[in-house]
Amino acid sequence: MKKQKYYTPDSVNFTINDKQPPSDLTAESDLLNIILTDGNSALKRVDYVTSDVFYSEQNKTIFRACKRLYERGDNISSTAATRELTENERSLFENNGPELYIFGLTASYVRSSELETISLYLLEIYSKREIVLNSLKAITAVENGTDLQQLLSVNKERLNEIENVLYSGNSFEKYIVGRSLNFDKPEPILMREEDEILHLKDIQMIEGQSGSRKTFLISAMMGGLIGDNKCLDFYSTKPLTKVLFIDTEQSIGNVQRVARRVHTIAGFQPTTDYSNFLVLSLRECTFRERLEITVKAIENYKPDVAFIDNAKDLVADFNDIEESANLVTILMKLASKNNCAIACVIHQNFGTTKARGHLGSMLYEKASLAISLKANDEITEVSFSKIRNIPPQKFAFQIQDDETGTAIPVLATIQEPTTATNRLTATFEGLIEKGKYISYTELTNMIKNKNGVKDRQAKRNISEALKAGLIHKNDKELYYQKYKENDVKSDLPF
Repeated sequence: MKKQKYYTPDSVNFTINDKQPPSDLTAESDLLNIILTDGNSALKRVDYVTSDVFYSEQNKTIFRACKRLYERGDNISSTAATRELTENERSLFENNGPELYIFGLTASYVRSSELETISLYLLEIYSKREIVLNSLKAITAVENGTDLQQLLSVNKERLNEIENVLYSGNSFEKYIVGRSLNFDKPEPILMREEDEILHLKDIQMIEGQSGSRKTFLISAMMGGLIGDNKCLDFYSTKPLTKVLFIDTEQSIGNVQRVARRVHTIAGFQPTTDYSNFLVLSLRECTFRERLEITVKAIENYKPDVAFIDNAKDLVADFNDIEESANLVTILMKLASKNNCAIACVIHQNFGTTKARGHLGSMLYEKASLAISLKANDEITEVSFSKIRNIPPQKFAFQIQDDETGTAIPVLATIQEPTTATNRLTATFEGLIEKGKYISYTELTNMIKNKNGVKDRQAKRNISEALKAGLIHKNDKELYYQKYKENDVKSDLPF
């Protein structure tokens, strides 16, 4: 909803020195639109709203009629609200009467999910309007010689009343967790063998270095959700599970290849659309457009599980704290209100196991589960770095062609780093970003931070890694790593 100002002289009830006080008639119309469309359930959700928040007398009147219907237990509708108006109330509507006015209120489409946002916004506008009026009364009182103590007392009391109204929509009472109530336990939607992986009404995170085959993993998850083949032992707890896949990074051709791979995994025809599997390619959109489309898709398509690859593309700067916190809050609300699981794919920082930026940190903090991927040559190991429920078992997979030539993830044996060589390999794996050259001091500090070792041990590791060919040094005494090209088919994205 755009917070634009739109004034019409015949729709207002007063002016201040011939100027319109703070108001937003568009927001008032949107709020009444939702109430008249959704009926009693809408008023129940915003029971803190009163007729005072409306600036237009006509809008006040219609809201009061809806409120009377609600309090009597009658159903709210455009017809019922029109009939509820008294003769005096009907006289406020000139020209064509209240019928046409109410019809105009409901002519456009307003998302029900915006009900609370619009209500809180109108409370802010109302509070500003009342502060302006109170200030004018204070000025008049001063000019009339009102006693200072009395003036301070009256104004303090009125400002407290305005503050109470402003925060009434955020009253703590509605957030109380009553012990006598029966709240639902986290409901799993995706299982792996006996382990619960994804839960409804929550967000999850899938992290890994670039090239760790994250997209292959979520392909197996999506195939297990919509089909019966249990790729990597994934399966759904619900028949006819609806899955939404949003890709923000790859070309539309590569996104289509991923979708066809999911169909193959699920046992469906690769080139036939499936109504319970919706795929969106948002690479060419701006970050604002991506977020708006993501919200609309989840609210309208109503998936059981939504995969977002890559979540960082929904913000302008994944290192901006406020922007990251806002996105995570939006995703949590979407998951809760739409009873779905939202799995966010995000890259890890080079040389570490931490997800990128403040966004990665906040996703990790709020997610019910964090899945970490680590590629060791042909094998990708999958572990669970954060779990709020029973910890799932680690597993590994590799990529093989099926009988149709489609690259499919299949289970593999976990390669545990037990020898000194394996530990050294694990230390330097992905430590230096591809194409980067760093100094000896920088490399030493990176190893110290990664392994928690002292300076001497880090330098010993550098010497051993040089001999083993894990790192290289150029003629300028700068260190770098060589990266092999992926052996998996290049036309299938990771």
